[in-house]
Amino acid sequence: MEEKKRIGIVTMPVRCNYGGALQSYALQYFLRSKGYDPIVIDCRRRATAASACHQWIERNILYRHFTAFARQYMHRTPRLTDDAKLRAAADECAAVIAGSDQVWRLSMIQGVERHYFLDFVPDAVRRIAYAASFGTDDLEPCDTTLQADLQRLVKRFYAISVREDEGIEICRRHWNAEACRVLDPTLLAGREAFDPIARQARPSQGELFYFFLGDRSSETAHLQQAAARAGKRAFTVNAERTLRVSKFAFAFYPPVESWVRAFADAEAVVTDSFHGVCFALLYGKPFYVVGNTAGGTSRIRSLLAMTGTEQRYITDIASYKDYKQFAAPTIDYTTVWQRLAEEREKSEQFLLNTLPR
Repeated sequence: MEEKKRIGIVTMPVRCNYGGALQSYALQYFLRSKGYDPIVIDCRRRATAASACHQWIERNILYRHFTAFARQYMHRTPRLTDDAKLRAAADECAAVIAGSDQVWRLSMIQGVERHYFLDFVPDAVRRIAYAASFGTDDLEPCDTTLQADLQRLVKRFYAISVREDEGIEICRRHWNAEACRVLDPTLLAGREAFDPIARQARPSQGELFYFFLGDRSSETAHLQQAAARAGKRAFTVNAERTLRVSKFAFAFYPPVESWVRAFADAEAVVTDSFHGVCFALLYGKPFYVVGNTAGGTSRIRSLLAMTGTEQRYITDIASYKDYKQFAAPTIDYTTVWQRLAEEREKSEQFLLNTLPR
């Protein structure tokens, strides 16, 4: 029997990010479905004793549901900080993929920027970027040495794809590199990858699901009131009670399975999250996106334009007072899903044509 080709993946660590965890799972799901043996090369910054203790608390107490999800659904190396061990892990692969998520947003990979541009991957191993995201409209500022190093590393990639239209221009303008746009892995894998996960969670406690990345207390109160007036419940799956130790605050997060179940159960979705939009689309839900410039809007606007749902982007939720405005089935999902199917075929062909056979 022919041995499956191992494909390494370098992506953001699984911590307390629902979309980040699910896109990592989705890329592995897709690669396995095509006969590959995917593994996340879990590259990390070197930790001080204090930060290592902090990370242990997060991993085993606060974010334990994410840790459990990763153990059950993902194949990963141990946490690697040593360059030699990173090279050894990459050397076992036929190719290494950088992506998806905001793997090329420099402020999020500070200190290990070159690793996310695959500096540790041996020359004999193919380098591919799949749905790499910058998260913003342009490359974040960096010094001239790093800029030169990134340009050198980008030229060693066999093929580059990005997650938003702006990423194509960033690659061209800063590195003179050609890139194409592809779907986020969650949209590439499709709903069939997530239905079994949703079934592992208890039914959701409400009808209007909201998920915000930052502090949206006024929007949350507005949604709860709008739902209550219609005899409905607004609910979220997000950080719960907070543990305070000295000046530090630690939030507890519900299971990843419950987050996916929320989209399956909801009558309507309101979010400021890119992956919130992805799952609303996958599950065919009426949704609105509230602008969140801190989290970056280019990736969301690019996705909305691609699916023809630009009108779902709003800046003032207060003008929507009636629950029916949120739950009205006004999105033509026949057209949306047809567009996604076409983009999925292009994205699949990009990967299959660039991966070693």
